[in-house]
Amino acid sequence: MLVRGRLSLQWSVMIVMAVHLCLREASAVKRTMPMIGMDEDGEEIDPDEDIPATQQPRNALQSLISGLLGKNQSTEFVPINPVQREHLRQAQFASALDVMDDINGGNDKASNKAVIPNGKGSTSSGGIMSYHGGKIVSQPLSVYLIMYGDWASQPEVAHILADFLNNLGGTSWMNINSGYYDSSGNVGTSQVSHGGTCYDPYSHGKSLSDDDILEIVKTCIGSGLPKSSNGAYFVISSADVAQDGFCTSYCGFHDDRDGLYFGFVGSVKRCPGFCQYQEVGPNGASAADGIASIFAHEVSEIISDPDATAWYDSRGEEGADKCSWKYGETWEADNGATANLKLNGKSYLIQMNWAVGQGCSMGW
Repeated sequence: MLVRGRLSLQWSVMIVMAVHLCLREASAVKRTMPMIGMDEDGEEIDPDEDIPATQQPRNALQSLISGLLGKNQSTEFVPINPVQREHLRQAQFASALDVMDDINGGNDKASNKAVIPNGKGSTSSGGIMSYHGGKIVSQPLSVYLIMYGDWASQPEVAHILADFLNNLGGTSWMNINSGYYDSSGNVGTSQVSHGGTCYDPYSHGKSLSDDDILEIVKTCIGSGLPKSSNGAYFVISSADVAQDGFCTSYCGFHDDRDGLYFGFVGSVKRCPGFCQYQEVGPNGASAADGIASIFAHEVSEIISDPDATAWYDSRGEEGADKCSWKYGETWEADNGATANLKLNGKSYLIQMNWAVGQGCSMGW
């Protein structure tokens, strides 16, 4: 009996270790702003076949436990790093054409009906937003723009984005983030501002990997941008720059590595119709209008879930993911474009964000 008890204890310890290992893997999953209606291979998503990326760590856990119990361990799970996992986190969305027809999530075509939450907070995408114990950003956030590539022909983009940031903080839209909290009672900040801008003319060429994004951030920090624990650094690439996953799997992403919050948003002019709702935005034909919405999406997710360990739903979607390509009540701007937010005299079309306990919203 003593031997049997000791053996059982050993198996228990091994299983607990396996669980701990897989939970660590799961907590490292990073999330993205997906394209409209596309998976990581650029194919339209079939709602009946889509499997959340968060199932991968779950399958890994099952495989490890099965192996410990003597069953054949699955060879399907291949460990990948957090940034690679970012390519796999795709939600289900309507096609680009459907979203053009219905600004709040597509039409009723059976083949590609939208399953994202509606403005009243429906969670038909299959996920309850909950807190998982990780950190949030509760201090005011300085956001730095890194304009990568050639922006000489569109100098207004950096100015519009900087003005957008300087007037977004403390608004009803940003106040949604104060509904996210951590285990110490801190709440997500609603204060963001433009910290500075760095111009980088192709220091890493015109074809960027995921790892290049962090290196570009470090290059700009080395050339003048301050390094701040309360800073978020966003690489904004021009339309002639390709990046792994951009325009094929997602429109933007955020990450937290080497003590830096950072992210990437490519020019929506590289793939209009996939990462851009309307060709001409409220501020003109500039790429800034399309970028602003994706930008706001990623900034909010840095606040509510910087390490992918705090706030996300049972599908692995963060708050802004649940409201991608949904805009609520809109109006026609002076130039005829669709808009839903006005800041300092400028109009924008910005996606809604997930208000805890309420659903997709334009503000508290």
